[in-house]
Amino acid sequence: MGMVSKILIVGGDCAGLLAALNLKTKLPELAVQVLRHPIEDDFQPAGQATTVEFPNHIHHELGVPSLDFLKLARPIWRIGTRYQWGPRAFFDHTTEFQIDTRYALLGRETGYYVGQGPNDFEAIGPASANISAGKVFVREKDGTPRIDRNRYAYHIESSRLREFLAQAAHRRGVEVRDGRVVEVLRGDSGVAGLRLENGQILMADLYIDAGGSQSLLL
Repeated sequence: MGMVSKILIVGGDCAGLLAALNLKTKLPELAVQVLRHPIEDDFQPAGQATTVEFPNHIHHELGVPSLDFLKLARPIWRIGTRYQWGPRAFFDHTTEFQIDTRYALLGRETGYYVGQGPNDFEAIGPASANISAGKVFVREKDGTPRIDRNRYAYHIESSRLREFLAQAAHRRGVEVRDGRVVEVLRGDSGVAGLRLENGQILMADLYIDAGGSQSLLL
C-alpha cells in the first residue's frame, strides 16, 4: 500500500465519529470522510455508560474542553454502580480503586478488613461513601467540587453523544455526509470503492468499517 492521505469511514454512529475525531486530531494532514448510512436492524441503545478512560481520552488526549462537552452532550456524572444482590444488602462497583487500595498505616489491602455484615461496603472508599450519601464529588473548603482525573465517568444519551461527536469532528475538518452503500467495489488490494444508491462512487486510500453488525466492508 502506498501513502495514505484519504480515509473513508463507513458508519456515522459514535464509533465511526470517534475514530474520525481521533484520526483528524492526531494526523491533521489526513483527509477524513465519514459516510453516515441508515442502519435499520441494529439495536440502538438509548444511553451509554463509560469508564474513566473515556473522559481521559476525549478531554486530555483529544483536547475537547470539559465545559463544551458538558454543555452540548449533557452527560450524567458517574462514579460507580450499586448492585443490590447477593448475601450483602449491596455492593458498590466504583470507577476508582477501593478494596485493592492499601493505606500507609495498614498492613494489608482494604478488602482484607471488609466484614461480612449487610452494610459493610457502605463507606470502604470515597466513591462508595459518596454513593451512600447521594453525592458525586467531595467539596473543597469554598464549596466547589473536587473533580479528580481518573475518578469519574459519564452516562450519556446516545443521540446527544452522536451529535456532539459529529460537531467536534466537523470543527476538526472531518467531512460528514449521508448516503446508502449498495455495492462494495473490489480491487487487487481489497476494497476499491463504494457505490452509493445515487450512483456516485466514493474512493479512498484506506477504508474503516464502523457499520455495526451490518459490517458492510468486512
